[in-house]
Amino acid sequence: MQQPAAVNAEPIPGYRLIRRLGRGGYGEVWKAEAPGGMHKAIKFVFGGKDSDGSDNRGAEQEFRSLNRVKTIRHPFLLSLERIEVIDGQLLIVMELADRNLFDRFTEAADSGLPGIPRAELLQYMVEAAEALDLMNLHH
Repeated sequence: MQQPAAVNAEPIPGYRLIRRLGRGGYGEVWKAEAPGGMHKAIKFVFGGKDSDGSDNRGAEQEFRSLNRVKTIRHPFLLSLERIEVIDGQLLIVMELADRNLFDRFTEAADSGLPGIPRAELLQYMVEAAEALDLMNLHH
């Protein structure tokens, strides 16, 4: 049975959960302290996977996607560092981003701006398009 993630829990030995960063349709992401004091993101995928890789309530699509993208390296993509099935739940350890677009939008709004400055936002879109092009052309 899957237990909900909680602050200070160690879902993977040596990886201590610090705070939940977000929740979406496929799971939730937590900031974690990894061995050596490095900060990582851990995604807990809703549903689960059996240890033999067979589907168990919905993690199959995420698992297939991971197997397709786990070897992609690009400066504009966060790296996947570890994929684990623990007690039937799929966990993904990845590089932790500095922030997301909503954080940047909030920062800009708090500074009195109507949103992220146009040139900056367009640069983010160019970077995202470059990464998508790489995945489309080669993977």
